[in-house]
Amino acid sequence: MIVDEQKSMPLPTFIRTGDSYFREKEHLLNTMVSAKGLPTLFVTLSMAESKWIHLNNRLFPVCMYLYKKSQ
Repeated sequence: MIVDEQKSMPLPTFIRTGDSYFREKEHLLNTMVSAKGLPTLFVTLSMAESKWIHLNNRLFPVCMYLYKKSQ
C-alpha cells in the first residue's frame, strides 16, 4: 500500500493505539532495564486493588522495605 504523505499525518503519542506511543513506552522501559537491571518483582495493579484492604496491608510494608533498600 502506498501512503500519500500530503494527505496523511502520524498519530500523536498520546493516542494509545498508535505505534509511536508503544514505541516510546518500549524505549522508556528498555532504558530503565538498562540502567537498573531486570526487575525481580513486577506488579501491575488496577484501581480495584486499592479497595482491597487486606492486600494493601500485605503489600505496603514489602514495597516500603524494597524502596528503602534501593536508596
